[in-house]
Amino acid sequence: MAPYAVVALTQLLLVGRAPGFVPNDDEREAISRADALGAAQRQERLYDQLVRIGRLSARERAIHLLLELHNRLERVGLVKDGTFKVPVNQEVLADALGLSVVHINRTLRELRDDNLIRIKAGAVTLKNLPKLITISGYVTPN
Repeated sequence: MAPYAVVALTQLLLVGRAPGFVPNDDEREAISRADALGAAQRQERLYDQLVRIGRLSARERAIHLLLELHNRLERVGLVKDGTFKVPVNQEVLADALGLSVVHINRTLRELRDDNLIRIKAGAVTLKNLPKLITISGYVTPN
């Protein structure tokens, strides 16, 4: 049994290789490169999470995670006018950031009060990306 679980937050389509698929040399090389890239990206996200939990304040953690979500969703066309859906509640965010629900609630309220973010109906708008990046030290991955 794995020491963790993976849960999809939205509907997804899982695509695998067709039964009997035998790649030629070029396809095998492309698959190998894609697998290596995926492993490197997972490693980078793990490192980001360790930095978030180990070094950042609650405010910096929340901003850093929101910037990462913004960046990842923007790459696949799911950010519109700086707004993206976050289909999780504050309890899930708190768990992901190693904070209590009360602390994440207070932190998000402060970010709203400082006019840095807007949260409405499960959608988040990052209002001042340069300032949020400066506060959290977020570095956009390659």
